[in-house]
Amino acid sequence: MTRILIAAAMLAALAGCGLRGDLERPPPLFGEAREQYERDQAAAAAAEAARQEARRQQQARDQLTPTSPSTVPAAPSNQ
Repeated sequence: MTRILIAAAMLAALAGCGLRGDLERPPPLFGEAREQYERDQAAAAAAEAARQEARRQQQARDQLTPTSPSTVPAAPSNQ
């Protein structure tokens, strides 16, 4: 009976420690691999910042430029 209780407790503890989704590799802890990892992360962050800035600038241009002739109000006719 004691073995069953211990096994049940172990199974309950084991069931609660899982991660869902894809597992990611942790970064290297030391050495040249760590330095390369940090350079790669900095380059990826800079590239993402550049993409976001380009997207922001494109949105600002899109707001200033009419997209179709129907968005431009017609001139009143004096007839």
